[in-house]
Amino acid sequence: MSTFRILKKSFVIAFRSTRRVTAFIIIYAILTFTTAYSLEKGDPQMQLIALLGGFMVASVYGILLSQFRKKDVAILKCISWGNSHILLLLVGEIFIVSLMSFILTLEIIIHIQGISFYFPSLLALAQDLVFRGDTLLMTFFLVVFFQVPGVILANFRATRISPMSALRNE
Repeated sequence: MSTFRILKKSFVIAFRSTRRVTAFIIIYAILTFTTAYSLEKGDPQMQLIALLGGFMVASVYGILLSQFRKKDVAILKCISWGNSHILLLLVGEIFIVSLMSFILTLEIIIHIQGISFYFPSLLALAQDLVFRGDTLLMTFFLVVFFQVPGVILANFRATRISPMSALRNE
């Protein structure tokens, strides 16, 4: 099976569970926004809190993803999917959540900047909440880097699932 087909399938599977994915897109958008804010301000204590929060959120999402995808992974293993295909499926789902949250953050920043032009009294507040392009790019790479422990954890848990668990209705 081609890599593109597996990634496409992971996007479709991700949006089947819209409530969980939507909740984590919002959580990751908040994480992206706070990480960009801490990088822009340069406060080391705030940056450490953002990094620790990112790793915690990614780990929780990895655990939840492997828990909710247990039956799907077992069925895919029954039809002879390998562990590398399952890893790519999990990476695709986690990546789409990260990408959508980054797009949501960009949308919020654009709206903040647009509102500040119509209401000049909010211009000082908007200047604190609109970030430079290099800060946003670095934030995107940090949020994707936050996913590494979540992907490792989800993959570790998913590879331990036996194909028979799909047939036993566990």
